[in-house]
Amino acid sequence: MRTVINHKVYDTATAKLVGACDCSGDSPSAAHVEALFRKRTGEHFLFARTAAGYENISPCSYDDACSWASAHLCGRAFEDAFSKAEGGTYRIDCTVSAACKAEIDRRRAVSGHTVAQVVEDAFSPSPSPSRG
Repeated sequence: MRTVINHKVYDTATAKLVGACDCSGDSPSAAHVEALFRKRTGEHFLFARTAAGYENISPCSYDDACSWASAHLCGRAFEDAFSKAEGGTYRIDCTVSAACKAEIDRRRAVSGHTVAQVVEDAFSPSPSPSRG
């Protein structure tokens, strides 16, 4: 399903599925499936489909996504989606402008570093020049 909400596109075909659950309960008329997705931008949204075939997408905050996942996913799936990586590192996926990509490539060529090292260098505090 694809929809636009507040000028933002939410698409189950392009977002990453974090997890899903059958929320049917005891009543067949209340049967529905919910699935939590993460967009490439890091935003989350909840997709729901009722037994009658009605589908809905609802954007949700990181905290709401975390709460939904902790209530509906097994421990391993929750940890995979919301826990910090070992050693305090994170994997990120982002879209940058052509100018930014060119600058990253230039810095990689000069330094021989990986993209991750170039990003780390860009955000690491610069040593203070010694005063003398």
